[in-house]
Amino acid sequence: MKEIYIKDLRKDQEITEFFMAKTSAIKVGSNGKQYLDITLGDKTGEISGKKWDVSDSEYPALIGKKENQSHSGRQGRILPAASEAVP
Repeated sequence: MKEIYIKDLRKDQEITEFFMAKTSAIKVGSNGKQYLDITLGDKTGEISGKKWDVSDSEYPALIGKKENQSHSGRQGRILPAASEAVP
């Protein structure tokens, strides 16, 4: 049973919990480094997150088919479904 929901999250709180990955993309920051941009959600809401400095060794596990992110006007890479993701 789920213990923590999006609505319960607080700043600087460390948790271990499962959330639905609603959107995710590998993007390039203004510093030229790749980062993971992800939106997580559950029945109570959504929260965005970033994983900075995606390394070359992590990249193959995160890439999927390339698509345009039409809602933001930016390009990104769509990640595989959660069942295909590497832990």
